Amino acid sequence: MDNPSTANHWAANPLNPWDVNYDGDSDGWYGRTAFDIPAVQGDWDARTFTPSSQVIQPGIGSLPFTNWMEWDNETRPDLNDSDKDSEAYVTIMNNGQVTEHYKDFNLTDGREVFKYGTNPSDNDTDGDMIPDWYEYAKAWNESNDNYSSYLKIQVVCNLR
Repeated sequence: MDNPSTANHWAANPLNPWDVNYDGDSDGWYGRTAFDIPAVQGDWDARTFTPSSQVIQPGIGSLPFTNWMEWDNETRPDLNDSDKDSEAYVTIMNNGQVTEHYKDFNLTDGREVFKYGTNPSDNDTDGDMIPDWYEYAKAWNESNDNYSSYLKIQVVCNLR
């Protein structure tokens, strides 16, 4: 049976009035609880973040990452993780045996914007050569003040 909510969504086109507020790839922040604190909102230019006046209030409810938001953030509306940094897998074990592995899609495009404040178009938001998914898995801050900045690791390029 066809899904009636998608009957008029022919493509992920932010200019199509039917598609503007549609989250076809389900990469928004769903399952949000009252304890979840949204990130500061703003724009990324290269690896520089500029905060905006937009504020997302904490609270229960879903935040779909619509096709228009995908357009604004230069992400793909047909992929829920445009920069491919949801590379972490969760392992399920029963009685000491691995029964399942599944991909942890906690760094979808919408969650990167709404929840973590990272760049959904760059899998290394802070440019420290440690991908966001690894920093997320280690509970480091993906956008700054992470383990590599703690150790004062610097990348030096010698361009001749």
